Amino acid sequence: MGLTLLARKFPGARHVTKTRSDHNIQNNQPQLVIDAVREVVEKARGPQSGK
Repeated sequence: MGLTLLARKFPGARHVTKTRSDHNIQNNQPQLVIDAVREVVEKARGPQSGK
């Protein structure tokens, strides 16, 4: 299954492809990874986080 098809199975999911990086995204674009992790954590915390 392609990644785009996989992403479509999850409403609200984002499939980021324009990263200007190779398979070492954590080394080449660390802020992109940090921002994505923070976004997931904020969504997981939900409305009780005070935001």
